[in-house]
Amino acid sequence: MLKPQPLTPKARSFMGLNLKSIEDTVLATIINKKVEDVGAIKISGERHTPFRSLKKALTTGRGRHFILECKKSSPTLGDFCRDFNLDRLLACYETRASAISVLCEEHFFKGSLEYLSYVRERTSLPVICKDFIIDEAQLKAAAAAGADAVLLMLSLLERDRFLDLYKKARALGLEVLCEVDSIDDAVFARDHHIPIVGINNRNLRVLKIDLQKARDLAPLFNAETTVVSESGICSHEDLLSMNPINAFLIGSALSGADDVFYASNTMLYGLNKLCGITSFEALEAAIEGHAAICGFIFAKKSPRCVSVEFAKECVKRAHPQCRAAAVFVNEDPQVIAEVVRESLCDYVQLHGNEGPEIIARLRKLLPDTRIIKAISIKDPADFEKYRELAPLCDLILLDSKSPGSGKSFDWDAIPSFVDKGRTLISGGIGIDNLNYALGLGFAGVDMNSKLESSAGVKDPALVRRAFEIIKEF
Repeated sequence: MLKPQPLTPKARSFMGLNLKSIEDTVLATIINKKVEDVGAIKISGERHTPFRSLKKALTTGRGRHFILECKKSSPTLGDFCRDFNLDRLLACYETRASAISVLCEEHFFKGSLEYLSYVRERTSLPVICKDFIIDEAQLKAAAAAGADAVLLMLSLLERDRFLDLYKKARALGLEVLCEVDSIDDAVFARDHHIPIVGINNRNLRVLKIDLQKARDLAPLFNAETTVVSESGICSHEDLLSMNPINAFLIGSALSGADDVFYASNTMLYGLNKLCGITSFEALEAAIEGHAAICGFIFAKKSPRCVSVEFAKECVKRAHPQCRAAAVFVNEDPQVIAEVVRESLCDYVQLHGNEGPEIIARLRKLLPDTRIIKAISIKDPADFEKYRELAPLCDLILLDSKSPGSGKSFDWDAIPSFVDKGRTLISGGIGIDNLNYALGLGFAGVDMNSKLESSAGVKDPALVRRAFEIIKEF
């Protein structure tokens, strides 16, 4: 953990620092190093790439916008990214982000402008240089490295110095993400009509997070200002709790994930599942929509029953973009285990009368496979099964009494003891009621028959529209 320091004499004399704000804090520890670095900056070459607009990227289209970050280390988490592979991150971010932020501070975050240049050459998105910028030389170096925008922190700078660096950044062609973390900073940014304002939920002086900060400060800005919530977003529930803010900067929670695709899909959009896939076209639509899980049904009586060979081919095509679930109804555990191993599915979904004994047997047979247990709701008494089964499974799926029928149960009757964070909602979810289902606040939705053109045949256009609604929610 980074320790607070007093500012060095050199830092205290550095032009334009907000000494009162940073003295004897962890910011001072960082700035003591930064003032040494600034004197050694050498600008290598000229910029030959056009600028991409961050403001446009964060305001084009409906729904939420995400600035996703390339970050390998932090003072609070240490070297949290065990596989800091920029190509892996970019493969995910390119289709999910509106812009990419690259940590460039070298000592405490282990970033670099070389990382930024590498990213800029390989993405079509605007790229932000995220650093503790206190000098014009840093702006010039960022522009030369390919940055489209830079982060300027009001907590670091005196007001006049901030405005000076802001104007110099704009003169270089760089847009500015102005970071605020107090009501005074927010009012200053508002009164000076700064177009893009990031509200940092982390108090950088003591490194504590409070998501309420963005909720409190965002209403100060009018619709002309693009407000970005920065830091502390760790789950989809965090995102939903920030409404009506619709732009977010997310770093450690994604760049440090072992499976960045799954982490991104579930955090940004929810743990959403398309079940009963029987064609490659439907699979592609689900992947494009960033479904977290694709479901393949192995119950022989279902019109959506598929072969192990088909499921295996789908799993290969979907990897690493989407995980897969093998769905069974009252099947022998040994058969389930064989199918799951052969098809390479990540989840087992049990849709029959399977109880604790069957679940326990599957845990032994498939120790690395997650288990989803579906509970069919015919009347309120069926919810009591949740109490018994939820502790035994990774996820519970609440479904109608006739799964695959396109009919739903009474969602408003779901009791308060149901843990929404570990529960999927299903049963008759389609274009007409998807927004309502999403508004219930469950971990995700499970969609099936209402996205079909005929029994067992998914309509790719309906699937795409459903995931568009999810993104816009």
